[in-house]
Amino acid sequence: MAKMVRTEKIKMKKEKVKIYIDGSNTFHAQKKLGWLIDWVKIKKYLIGTYDILEFKYYAGLKDNDEAMKSFLRYLNKVGLTWLPNH
Repeated sequence: MAKMVRTEKIKMKKEKVKIYIDGSNTFHAQKKLGWLIDWVKIKKYLIGTYDILEFKYYAGLKDNDEAMKSFLRYLNKVGLTWLPNH
């Protein structure tokens, strides 16, 4: 006769973290290595692994830099908060 075994998923508490990204260093590292970071995948992985309290991206913004403004709008859309470097 088969024995019934009750299985339960144990939910582990995720570690609480704040994430701060240095945009300039990240940009130059990507350029040097020939990489392109997929921020949606990074965020999805981190949310699955940690309890994210803050997710902030620090970067400078030059006047009339439309490419950077577009990138920052993208980051905002995927849920990363941009903060200007001073």
